[in-house]
Amino acid sequence: MEAELRKHGLPLFSLETRHPLSEFDILGITLPYETLFTNALNLLDLGGIPLQSIARDESHPLVLAGDTPA
Repeated sequence: MEAELRKHGLPLFSLETRHPLSEFDILGITLPYETLFTNALNLLDLGGIPLQSIARDESHPLVLAGDTPA
C-alpha cells in the first residue's frame, strides 16, 4: 500500500471520508510498543505532515501520540 501511494503521489487518507491526514485538525496516534515509532514517522510522511513539530504551523494538524495505559 505504501509503495502504491508513493508511486501515484497520493497522500494517506481516512477510510471513511477519504480526506487526507493533513486536512484533519487533530491526529492521535497510539504507540503501544517502541518498535512502532518508525511506523508513526512513516504515517506522518505519507500524510504530508512534516516529521518535526518545528516545521509544522497552524495549517497542519495537532499531532498527539502516546502509549496505552498498563
